[in-house]
Amino acid sequence: MARSDDIKILAKRDNQRTPIERKQVERGLRRGVVLDLVLFAPASVCLLYLAFSPVVEARFPVPWRATAFALLGVISYGFPFATVRRFVTRLTLGIIQKFALVMHDEARAEYLGDKD
Repeated sequence: MARSDDIKILAKRDNQRTPIERKQVERGLRRGVVLDLVLFAPASVCLLYLAFSPVVEARFPVPWRATAFALLGVISYGFPFATVRRFVTRLTLGIIQKFALVMHDEARAEYLGDKD
């Protein structure tokens, strides 16, 4: 679900993609989606399983445990990793923007001969 837009882009033929979509494919969109499906989403499911396994075993009777674990897997498949990835991406972009502003101010001050 988290990468459904990316999967739609990959499903299109090259002549159906916008220029921005073509750039995304050229820059490794396919590789990113495959990594998510093969590595990151299963890792996120395993992490949630390890974290909530004791809770499920303590709260649910034996006949309902399989259902509880299945629901936990459905809920977790991509949600934790996608959320963390978005948070880290936004945080990193914010830091880069602040760095660019500081560098811009320093370069401008140096060019104008302003020394504080």
